[in-house]
Order: sequence, then C-alpha cells, then structure tokens
Amino acid sequence: MLARMVRRTRWYPVSEKLPAACLIDLGAPDNILSFWRADRVPDDIKEIVVAIAAKRENLQHVDLALVDEDDVTRAGIKLDETEGDTPYAAARLLHRLVVELSADDVLAMAKLIEAKNDYPRYTKREVRDLMLAAVRQQRLALRELEDNVQEDLTKHL
Repeated sequence: MLARMVRRTRWYPVSEKLPAACLIDLGAPDNILSFWRADRVPDDIKEIVVAIAAKRENLQHVDLALVDEDDVTRAGIKLDETEGDTPYAAARLLHRLVVELSADDVLAMAKLIEAKNDYPRYTKREVRDLMLAAVRQQRLALRELEDNVQEDLTKHL
C-alpha cells in the first residue's frame, strides 16, 4: 500500500468523472511525487502520519490517499526507495518517490487513487496522540519539531 498526503475534499466526485481539483494534490513540478509505503496496515499508516506531522509548522489533521503499490507498478509507473525528509527517523525508510512522471502517469495515479477510494483522515487529536506516543517512547525528539508543534505537544505530556 502507498499513502500520500492530500486534501480529502478535493477527491469527492462532483459527477461520475474524476474531479479536476484532485490533480492539485498530485502536482509534480520536478516530475516526481512523494509517497510512503505501508506494508503493515494500519501500523505503518500511523507511522506515516507521525512522519508527515513532524514536518509541519502546526499540529493539524492529516488526510491521506491510499493506492495499491502493485497497481502502480502494473501501470508502468516507476518507484524509487528514498529516505524520507522527516524528523521521525522510525518512518524515514518507508518513503518512496514516484519518478520520471509524465502527465499521463499523473492522470493514471489519480485514477488509481480514485479507484481505491480510501482516504483516511486523522484528526488533530489523533495526530497529537500518535505524536505523543512516539515522544514518550523516545522515537521522536521534541527539539526536532517546529516551535508551535513542540508547544502543543508539551501541553499534553
């Protein structure tokens, strides 16, 4: 399973067709897209949520779009293993880049995501709880987070 942060409301169909707004979530200015690989669902998904939230300036909800990795590779779309850019070291190796993308590939990704139709949302409270658990287990260091996130989490420790 692959996961990407999206804005879930962009994926709600306005008709029988793929909504154009969803393509905003698949912007690929360098012909690459960042995804996270989840072999153990839901455990890896929670790790991914912490990895994403740990890079943000403020604590907020996280929306994801899920897609089957096998479907992506069958579509001829290339994946590279790369270390994720996150202070949450436990999840860095879950990161993947979808590379060498064409406009056709981006549209194919959108269609695969839409077909999967799985857009989990983690509320701000759920994100906070996951991050607090990682801090308490010493898998996430507060000092590596943005000041606003540090302050929010510290209030709840």
